[in-house]
Amino acid sequence: MSYNNGVKTFVAAAAIARGQRVKLDSTAGQADVAGAGEVGIGFADRAAASGAPVPVRLDAPTSVAICSGTAAIGA
Repeated sequence: MSYNNGVKTFVAAAAIARGQRVKLDSTAGQADVAGAGEVGIGFADRAAASGAPVPVRLDAPTSVAICSGTAAIGA
């Protein structure tokens, strides 16, 4: 299995904090915060206000993230 650990810049569909998991938004070229159970594409490299560019570190074998609740390791 190969991983793309590059960074791609999107437009933030809403305010995004550094380290939050993000998903593709329904509007082309935009990213939004991924909720529990939603498929994400990576983690925000820095905070961004709605409408601002947000660099997203695409999924890789390891990443730094923030967690707002309990996280299961290896689940």
